[in-house]
Amino acid sequence: MRPQARRAAEADLAEARMGLAGAYVAEPKQADKKMDLGRGLQAVAAGGEVGELFRYDIAMPVTLPRRQSAMLPIVNQEVKGQKVSIYNPSVHAKHPLNGLRMTNSTKLVAPFHGGERMLGTNPIAIAFPGLEEPPIVIDFATSATAYGKIEIAKRRGSKIPSGWAVDASGTPTEQPDGMIQGGALLPLGSFAELSGHKGFCLAAMVDVLCCVLSGANWGPFAPPFALRQEIPARSVGQGIGHFFGALRIEAFIDETEFKRQIDDWIRTFRATRPMPGTEGVRIPGDPEREAEADRSVNGIPLIEPVIRDLEEIGRIIGAKFGT
Repeated sequence: MRPQARRAAEADLAEARMGLAGAYVAEPKQADKKMDLGRGLQAVAAGGEVGELFRYDIAMPVTLPRRQSAMLPIVNQEVKGQKVSIYNPSVHAKHPLNGLRMTNSTKLVAPFHGGERMLGTNPIAIAFPGLEEPPIVIDFATSATAYGKIEIAKRRGSKIPSGWAVDASGTPTEQPDGMIQGGALLPLGSFAELSGHKGFCLAAMVDVLCCVLSGANWGPFAPPFALRQEIPARSVGQGIGHFFGALRIEAFIDETEFKRQIDDWIRTFRATRPMPGTEGVRIPGDPEREAEADRSVNGIPLIEPVIRDLEEIGRIIGAKFGT
């Protein structure tokens, strides 16, 4: 092999060993051990901790063409972690990533045209870094609303909007207790005329990627988050499932050009002519950034029932609430 070709091959090998998201890939323990694709889903990696990142040591050799990727099953392996850092300029300055995260959750949502709880709120989160503008941060439940908003309405003694939920009989309700006491949230879009089937499709996608793919409990079989929620009749897997993905931008487009285009995208949409009676277009992530800035100065607003609960907790543990 010519020296120039050898250096190129060594560079390709080093890049491959770094993995799609900069993860470390170990040398195979047995050079002749291959992944048997005919045996179905097999665990091929063991997890470990490396600072704020996860490291997966690949026990079987996997060969990929340059600038291509593959999904490897990591099943029934103990992976402990506390923080997920998909994009951090100080860590990934040379290799920025688009991050995608999904998770399934306890059943609270009825499927499209269904009248009982079968799915979790199954949120989706994805972020795109910009050059000068703050990142686009998309984070939403695939239900018509988050369950927390039902709880807030109940504590305030107010109704909920039509299209958020059905009661135990499957009838649309505007009463928080109607949903809480055996009812269900509706999928994003709610009814047929508002494209509720699309919210159901998104929830189904999250359920399959997070659970069926990983061997976790899907749909109505996800274990409960709270004590008052019913225990599933049976288990179809292990625990609750998650899906994390990261795309190396430079595998598709120059990273600076990508971030410049994101800046241009943000500025273009912010300049959209506003609908009458609105404040105009807000980019995904703007409401949360605005709320953070306001509450960092003015504090977090609390409704009266929450204040009473905190005062009662303070009384029980001997801590004075408030200033």
